[in-house]
Amino acid sequence: MKKNKIMTFLLSLAVAFGLWTYVITVENPESDNTYHNIPVILMNEEALTQRGLMLTSDGNLEVDLHLSGNRKELNKLYPSDISITLDLSKIYGAGKHELTYSIGYPGDIPQGAFTVLSKNPSAITVTVERQVSKPVPVVVKYEGAVAEGYFADMENARLEVQTVNVTGPASEMENIKQAVVSVNIEGVTQTFSKGYSYMLCDENGEAAQITNPNLITTDVEEVVLTLDILQKKEVQLVMNVIEGAGATTENSTITIEPQFITVVGSQEALADLESLELGTIDLSVLTKDMEPTAYAIPEIPGVTNLTGITEALVSVTFPNLMTTKLTVNQIVAVNVPEGMEAEVVTKQLEITVRGSRNLISKMTAEHLTVQVDLSNAQLGTYTARGVIHMASGFEEVGALGIYNVTVTLKEPVAENTGESTEAGA
Repeated sequence: MKKNKIMTFLLSLAVAFGLWTYVITVENPESDNTYHNIPVILMNEEALTQRGLMLTSDGNLEVDLHLSGNRKELNKLYPSDISITLDLSKIYGAGKHELTYSIGYPGDIPQGAFTVLSKNPSAITVTVERQVSKPVPVVVKYEGAVAEGYFADMENARLEVQTVNVTGPASEMENIKQAVVSVNIEGVTQTFSKGYSYMLCDENGEAAQITNPNLITTDVEEVVLTLDILQKKEVQLVMNVIEGAGATTENSTITIEPQFITVVGSQEALADLESLELGTIDLSVLTKDMEPTAYAIPEIPGVTNLTGITEALVSVTFPNLMTTKLTVNQIVAVNVPEGMEAEVVTKQLEITVRGSRNLISKMTAEHLTVQVDLSNAQLGTYTARGVIHMASGFEEVGALGIYNVTVTLKEPVAENTGESTEAGA
């Protein structure tokens, strides 16, 4: 009895399922379903670019659909099978635009198989702005300092590109004025060439206020910078000094202003550079102190004068020397050619001498001799330069100026012996 009841229950259940299947497949084949978060595909965005426009806000790019249709077809439809497309080619100007979208189904589903009972949102609002492209200058900001004794030649730094071309919506581009590269040179001792990322900044060098960085594009990702790191050196300015007339580098004061300049260059260029010669001073022709006189600082290939000073002032004083004038009568001819006689026409000269106060105070005309060298002289009267000789103990004294002596060179006169021969004797 109990077994019959179970069989009756199972039979009833099978009949009910069959009736339900018949109803939904034959008598009532229609059904409905909701598909959530279907992504929207943007079409013809290049049309905006051609019109100088760009999409800046795309609103809600997902759609929910409530569809009805044949149950069999609905059962094999998934959200990923549905395509929602938005045609941007319909936009011709900046502003907000409300666009309707198109719904597509897989190719094996008959056209018109489904009815859209509802869609959320029913349309999509997008914002379009004018697209702007402009070049902005690359600006390098250095951080830190190179190692002691080195110099970073920032003025001649070389950038692979001088500008970065930036493209974006007009509202965002207003704040972008420069592309700033930050370079740390702390402790650097060698020239380097390296690629750096950059930051888009405002006119003050601060990060530009950009609402949506994803809308900004640039034509380069990084900037290559080459920076020469040179050696730095202090170089002394000097003069070539010709001593004379009692003046030497020890008893004269030669002042050069500035005394040193700072230069930079390669290690090879600076290896043997200890001083720079400005010119020549001949102390023997200076009869008095030399007022400050400008001398050009010479340029050296491969070496840069960091001071920017192009001239140095050179002055000469003789604080430890004094001068006096002596009338000298000791004028002699030397090296007279054999068989010739010399007559010194010049009998005296006023000689200016210079030396230490101690020696000059003791010196008299007797301590000076003027000599004229006649080694290459010819017969006749002519003027030759006299050489001033100082007596022993006064060798440090010198004569100022040039002194000429007139001399006559002649053959000697034959001597008369007083003898005579009588004719016919």
